[in-house]
Formats: sequence, structure tokens, C-alpha cells
Amino acid sequence: MDQTEMEEALGMSRADLGNARRLVALHGIALRFLTDTRQWLVWAEGRWGRSPLQDVTRKAIRTIEAMRDNAIYGCGPEGKDASRQVSRSQQEGAIRAMVNLAQSLPGIAVTLD
Repeated sequence: MDQTEMEEALGMSRADLGNARRLVALHGIALRFLTDTRQWLVWAEGRWGRSPLQDVTRKAIRTIEAMRDNAIYGCGPEGKDASRQVSRSQQEGAIRAMVNLAQSLPGIAVTLD
């Protein structure tokens, strides 16, 4: 299964929600969003700790860079579509939307209970 087939299988559209799902697919193992306090948590050095929004934003940027790298090696119409998506995804509003939507995805949103 190639990258495009994997993304389609996971419901990763070329919109903001798809980008949020890509962020979770790449970094979700070490990310949680504590809904009670509206804080991001990151797994580091064997424990969960509070993380500034900038850390999560950097992970979102790394996700876009991975999308760009994938688009560079894509060919045909999918490669062109991916390149357009990467260009749009690099905008500040799209990065913010990726991070905000990821907050409510399954496995990311947690409570103190």
C-alpha cells in the first residue's frame, strides 16, 4: 500500500481535517490534548508533560514538510494535487486549523478522569 492508498484508507482528505489526521498519524503516539485544561501534553523522557503550543505547531510544520517530501516524489496528477495541497497547508491559518482539529481526534483528546 503506497502513501496515497494509506491516506485514502484512513480518510485523510486534502482539507484541514485530513491534515489533522496526518499530524496524528505521524506524531499522535506522543501527543495528547487535555480537554479539561485545554493544554497539550507530550510524551518525553518516559512521562507525559505539558507542552507549549509552539511544540505542537512545530510538529504540524514537520507534518507539512513530510507531505512536501512525499509530493516531490509523486508523479502524475496526484503529485500536482499534492503540491497544491502542500502550498495551501503552509499558510498560517491552515497550520492553526490542523492543530485545532487534532485536539478532538480520537486518541488525542483526553480528560482528567
